[in-house]
Amino acid sequence: MPRGTGQGKTRRNDELQMIDIHSHLLPGIDDGPRDWEQSLALCEAMSADGIATAVATPHLIDGIYENLKPRVVELTEELRSRLSAVGNPLEVLPGAEVDISSRLLVEGGAGLPLLGGGSAVLIEMPVAVIPSALDDILFAVRSRGLLPVLAHPERNQLLQANPALAAKWVDAGAALQVDGDSLLGVWGRGSDRCARTLLRKGMVHALSSDAHNVDSRPPRLSEALEAACSLIGEEAVKLVTKGPAAIMSGRLPDTPLYRVDPQEAETTPTGKTAMTSRISRALRRLGRSHPR
Repeated sequence: MPRGTGQGKTRRNDELQMIDIHSHLLPGIDDGPRDWEQSLALCEAMSADGIATAVATPHLIDGIYENLKPRVVELTEELRSRLSAVGNPLEVLPGAEVDISSRLLVEGGAGLPLLGGGSAVLIEMPVAVIPSALDDILFAVRSRGLLPVLAHPERNQLLQANPALAAKWVDAGAALQVDGDSLLGVWGRGSDRCARTLLRKGMVHALSSDAHNVDSRPPRLSEALEAACSLIGEEAVKLVTKGPAAIMSGRLPDTPLYRVDPQEAETTPTGKTAMTSRISRALRRLGRSHPR
């Protein structure tokens, strides 16, 4: 439920309630915000972008970023308290972006942060290689009753060359989370093309911001959703609602999660789909326009 004081901001029931399962909001523990001031500024930008719920997913890399569950939960609770004090309605939940080579993925343990405290684990896909042990890692995670979620696979160069590989991972029980910035060209043409191919093939289960700060990597999820709607139609909204909600409950979303309808994706004379226009109106009701 939205939190905040009487002086704070609230959301109307008919506003789009976006869920972001990949963001770097906690201060001083990875390459996200350096301090509480930057963390709160980033959370304000998240809320202004129309995000209602965000999972804080700091990097967990063995020997580098030892962001185990107790530390992540403690900082998340502190952030929630600070957001309440300033009247920001953003709901922040604990999680982590776990390096694919982390021993915790294979060995398990109580220190492994799960998305929203549920039973899904966000696993960072590397950019240059597909680990030979990936199948074993997915099996190990699934065998413990957890849902593996592959973060930004579209940025992987080998998948860009052969997007059909994604079907194998989904068949093995993994959910795929695409970075919204990939659809906006931030990560280059290869990531953009791969993200669009995966979307058209119905292989994507969640669209996320992967926001790190308000400068070089701000939240642009609303703009990315507009791009997705222009590509596959109105049901792209499920990528920021139904899909991530299922993931946080530990359930692999349906594949495909959405119906691809090119007719719905046809643009209006102003260059926007009817759905993206509704997204823009919902964001304007917050009293703020999303970043461009």
